[in-house]
Amino acid sequence: MRRTGLLLITAVALLSLLIAALWYRAHYGMKQVASYEFNDPELPQRVLIATQGSAFKDAVLAELLTYLSDLPVHVQVRDVSALATVNEADWTALVIIHTWEYWRPEPTAAAFLTRAANREHVIVLSTSGDGNKKIDNIDALTAASDMSAVPRLGGALKQQLSAILKSENLNAENPNFHP
Repeated sequence: MRRTGLLLITAVALLSLLIAALWYRAHYGMKQVASYEFNDPELPQRVLIATQGSAFKDAVLAELLTYLSDLPVHVQVRDVSALATVNEADWTALVIIHTWEYWRPEPTAAAFLTRAANREHVIVLSTSGDGNKKIDNIDALTAASDMSAVPRLGGALKQQLSAILKSENLNAENPNFHP
């Protein structure tokens, strides 16, 4: 009888943990982002933004897209899971916006950043519950998903992106480009 009671308590505890994990995933898990692009793909400067779907990340993305919409830059937005097929050499700059779930970074983003040969052209925003988590040895902005931080983070991302686009433009000797 005692063993049956212990097994029942263990089963209920495990079931409760499973239900809690499923509830967390349903309410706080990242949504898939639909791919889209704008401006001419033949433009010499190309920016890829790989992100995950959430209200916070969508707001940060909107800040970046507003900035980029007036520039002569081809922009493509993809879900962060698409990074598995991305060749970094095809892009002037890459912006990766990912979250930590269950104490781990988004796996595809982590794998991409590990294999990226030129991280100087990669900008990373890493979100987590406490706002401090980032992948080891990767220069990244970190934040909790606090909507009041969107203007500050959007500004920091735009500043980093502008520096990359400007340096690449100077290398291409295009005096008419002003990010």
